[in-house]
Amino acid sequence: MDDRQFDEFAVLCGELLRDFGWQDHICLTWCEGIDVREAAHRLGADMESGAPATVADVRVAVWAAARPSRYDLVVLGKLGTWTLLVEEMGMLGATSDVLSALSRDGRALNVHWHVNMSGRITYAVDGEIVSCFQTSTPEEKLGIEPGSLSAYGGGLRFGDGSEMFERRASALLLARRLTGERLTREWLDSIHSMYFIPS
Repeated sequence: MDDRQFDEFAVLCGELLRDFGWQDHICLTWCEGIDVREAAHRLGADMESGAPATVADVRVAVWAAARPSRYDLVVLGKLGTWTLLVEEMGMLGATSDVLSALSRDGRALNVHWHVNMSGRITYAVDGEIVSCFQTSTPEEKLGIEPGSLSAYGGGLRFGDGSEMFERRASALLLARRLTGERLTREWLDSIHSMYFIPS
């Protein structure tokens, strides 16, 4: 990917983040080889709470505080051969325990950021955290194989010399390269499954 192609991708990402209100906070977790209900089970969801919903439906519920405080509210949906977990306010998918559970006998990738952090990427395989780094300091990698994501990093803009929107676009592009699946506006507008996760 050359600079022009990256810049075009970054513009599209910026529009998506703005339209869905993700500039300040989002937590996205891709898990391979398991369906929505299995992913919900591994998250510890209240399985009876599953209901059809779009990402926008959950955003409205979260911001309106239309849920008991003892629950996290998440969206799960199939994206190709992967299942994607979307958290508007929570960060369950960013925790080691959850990533280990979601990657058991497979792979899981988490991308998240919030108002006080430009972004972090964590990759788990077979229940182990393989690689983890903050997008502002990509040279400081942790995990049992810290360099395992390097093959997907060509042309990406991480580090202090990059702008925050470039790091976030780079994180989403890395996820697309690893999973082979595009996160589109159409997917985000579609009906998926909403679950309550007891805190």
